[in-house]
Amino acid sequence: MKAKYGGICGSDLNLLFLTHSPVTSPFVSFPFTIDHEIVGEITGIGSQANHLSIGGV
Repeated sequence: MKAKYGGICGSDLNLLFLTHSPVTSPFVSFPFTIDHEIVGEITGIGSQANHLSIGGV
């Protein structure tokens, strides 16, 4: 996949503002990579991905 856009979600905002996030707190330690909401272009597919096509978004 070739990434085109990235974003942050509510869980990321909780981490940025150091507020309590019961969902991610047990699994997170700093440094932590945010920006997991990604939109991109499909550049390759596996043999079982017959519902996708190269160049799709």
